[in-house]
This record gives sequence, structure tokens and C-alpha cells, in this order.
Amino acid sequence: IRKSMGFGRVVGFVIRTPRKRDYLMIMGFDRAENVSPDVRRFLDMVATRFGLAIDRMALRRELAERGMELERHAAELEVMAKLHNIMISSDDGAGVLRKMFGDIRRCMGASGLAVFRIAENAEYADLVDCIGLTERLVRVFVRVPLKGTALGAMARGFAQNYGNVL
Repeated sequence: IRKSMGFGRVVGFVIRTPRKRDYLMIMGFDRAENVSPDVRRFLDMVATRFGLAIDRMALRRELAERGMELERHAAELEVMAKLHNIMISSDDGAGVLRKMFGDIRRCMGASGLAVFRIAENAEYADLVDCIGLTERLVRVFVRVPLKGTALGAMARGFAQNYGNVL
């Protein structure tokens, strides 16, 4: 390592963080002199400080991640509250469904949303309502076969599919 890095002397030491993580720190020196015991003690103290700094960086990163996670959860709860309020605010089933579609679409950034009715032992799924689909897609999806399709597998509860369904 010393020659490839272009140093006269290379000193490596393990940094053990308070959170029980190990790192290897390598320092290069231009001179090839031996490192004295005093310098080694000093480097041990430096390694302790580096360990604390590394843990602090990790904690700050984890805190930021938890903050973003909390924001996502708060946004989800807000959407759920809106959906609940829509559900209880009207007796108009189609209107309620449309309002709920609109909110969930905005929340998720979806360009379209469709709900299918699937009767027990059915061979087809029937479109109940949709939003954001072209008239051509609505005509295509009015009745969708279930046998051998991803939609059929999801309807049977075998799989969640977050990719292309149809």
C-alpha cells in the first residue's frame, strides 16, 4: 500500500466506534521514519475522535431518514383522513368513489386508477369505475379475463403486483 500510495511510511489503525462498528484508517507520511510510541498514543486518541464523528454522522443520517419517514407517514394519515371524510360526507356512492379516486391519485401521483368487481369463481373482472383512463382503455377494460393474467393472480390473493398488470 505504501509504495502504491506514494508514501514513505503508512500507518493503519482500527477505529472502533461506540456503536460497535469497525473502520480502518490509513495515514500516509512522506518520511519513512518509525512512528514513536507518543505518536501512536496520539493516533489512538485521534482514532477515538474519528469513531465518535463517524457514529455522529451515522446518527444524523438515521435521524434525517426517520424525519422523512415521519413526514411520509403524516402525509399518509392526512390522505386517510381525507378519504374517511369523503366516505362519511355523502350518500352518493359514485360521487364518493370519484372524490376518493381523485385524492388517492393526487397523493400517489398516479395517472389512472380503476376498480374491478370480482365475483367468487368468476372468469372475468368487471370494471366498476375508473378515473384517468382514455375512452379506448375503458372499453378494453370493461370486462377483463382473469385466467392466466396478473389481475387474476392478484384477485386470488397469490401476489401483489406493483408492475404491469395488464
